[in-house]
Amino acid sequence: TPSDEKALDRYEGYPNFYYKKDIKLQYKGIRTGKRRTINAFAYIMHEDRSIGVPSIYYMKTCLDGYDTFYFDKQILLNAYKNSMEMCENEK
Repeated sequence: TPSDEKALDRYEGYPNFYYKKDIKLQYKGIRTGKRRTINAFAYIMHEDRSIGVPSIYYMKTCLDGYDTFYFDKQILLNAYKNSMEMCENEK
């Protein structure tokens, strides 16, 4: 709902930290196996912001979401590792 999106915007730091981009999201139904496409949006960090490492709390929240929606957690863990390495290299 629009009110849910506004609440999520505040939680994610939109528009200060992120901008939103409309995307088409493809998924496969768990029960039916039917492939579908829906309209969605993604939060994207402003390119001029320096990279950082998310807090453990934020990572846990994201990992919980990945579990809920059966996403490949390795993608998130690799991104976390890459951000740690990039921040270390900037020191």
